[in-house]
Amino acid sequence: RLALRDEVGDPVGVLGVARDITSTFRARTELGQRVKELACLYDVFRLTEDTARDPDEVLGAVVGRVAGALQFPESALVWIEYGEKRFGADPAQASRERLRREFTGAAGVRGALLASYRDPRPTAASGVFLVEEGELLQALAQRLETFLQEGEAIRESQGRRELLQRVFAAAAEGIVVVDARTRKFVEFNDAAALGLGYTREEFAVLGVEDVLVGQALTPEWVGGFRSEGRAALDSRHRHKDGSVRLREVQSRPIHLD
Repeated sequence: RLALRDEVGDPVGVLGVARDITSTFRARTELGQRVKELACLYDVFRLTEDTARDPDEVLGAVVGRVAGALQFPESALVWIEYGEKRFGADPAQASRERLRREFTGAAGVRGALLASYRDPRPTAASGVFLVEEGELLQALAQRLETFLQEGEAIRESQGRRELLQRVFAAAAEGIVVVDARTRKFVEFNDAAALGLGYTREEFAVLGVEDVLVGQALTPEWVGGFRSEGRAALDSRHRHKDGSVRLREVQSRPIHLD
């Protein structure tokens, strides 16, 4: 602005120039919104990296992070419906305008990530919610689906291993799992190690050829064993003290994830 004065110096007006900065303001606002959305996406990916984490804990944490990424975080409501469970806000407090993105979790359980506001908001051309907010919730729902399904597979695998370990530990007979490629013992119970005079630490570094006497698991034998599905044989095993023990061995192939 510039003051206008007459010939004696008295102010008679102001000369000003105005510039429309609406587009600049809008661009800055949209950029800030995109930054919030990217930060939310990064945080949710970080929360779901460990697929062994408790799903309920993770879903609760995700809900708490999404509201801050919406256009009006101060009145945003976000919740997750997963099977019979709900995490986050109470839908009864939400307005009728809602954003919903569905996903499928463990064992085919259906779920949905939802967002709304406490009070009605002005409706733009794209609706109450930004197009980018819909895309954000879609990406988050897909991430939750991956987390829940992979976590289920891991927990099932861990459950099988735990069951196997319990069977091993309770058995009076020696049980070993042998890697068909390296011929090393990858799993075994105490009876297998103690029966040949070894500690668990000592037995863990051994393989089939270290205990067999006058025998070898040739590729032909292994191939035949795999095709037959099981094998029984009398085998001579070397004890840690050098003595030889005659053992009856029952074998069958297994696959561990």
